[in-house]
Amino acid sequence: MRQEICMAVVLLVLASAMNGCKTNEVAGEQSLVVERQESVVRGINHPITGSPYDIGAVIDAPMKGPQVLMDSIIAFLNQELYEYYESDEPGFLTYDEVATSDSHHLLAHYQEAYRDKLERDSDRVSYENLEVVVAAQTDSYVTYESNRSFYGEGLTINQNWVTFRKSDGRRFDGVISYDNLLRFMAEHPDLRSSDVWSDIQFKLNNGEGVLLENTGLVNDTVMHQHCYANGIFETMTYDLPTILPYLSKEVQDLVKGQ
Repeated sequence: MRQEICMAVVLLVLASAMNGCKTNEVAGEQSLVVERQESVVRGINHPITGSPYDIGAVIDAPMKGPQVLMDSIIAFLNQELYEYYESDEPGFLTYDEVATSDSHHLLAHYQEAYRDKLERDSDRVSYENLEVVVAAQTDSYVTYESNRSFYGEGLTINQNWVTFRKSDGRRFDGVISYDNLLRFMAEHPDLRSSDVWSDIQFKLNNGEGVLLENTGLVNDTVMHQHCYANGIFETMTYDLPTILPYLSKEVQDLVKGQ
């Protein structure tokens, strides 16, 4: 089975990093055009469950748009890819050695930089799939969704959203504050997940931290992913007009296109 995994990783290294493209564009001078770059080996038999799964990375690289916005997104994609390919083994590459401003060959650049590492560290890579793609785009902002898939005894997907303001490339890692999201949940019991709310209250009552930064603007909704103590994730969708008063004025202006 290890031989099969290693072969899959070799195929991953040799796979084309630009296997297709997708245009994501909104009319207007602030439009962002992206290209889908992917390097994925599909249908590998899982070493524990025997079920087929995929190995690899998929990104939406910016090709055309406001330069300040493209620079901000490229920096974000560099960070995501670096964290995906890197590990704690001795002698790993530094971020400055790997980061690139070449969006046309962004994924291919990381594949080449980590070619030898992928062959040596096949077990780690074979349990993870990364997808960082455009989830929403308006005249005023674009939101990227980052999905990390972990293959243990089952499939676990960790989601995060990062929103960029088109006018200046400002990056919003979260679109609602910790306190305001808790207040929104408390004041709208019919809109919250009872399991998520119970878990949050349990953690707060026991002095444990609650991660609420995984939020983003996706069209007419605010997305939020909650992580339970057992590592299981639940993704919530909140109607934007309802949650809008709980967002900061800066984010409200972003939603309104101001």
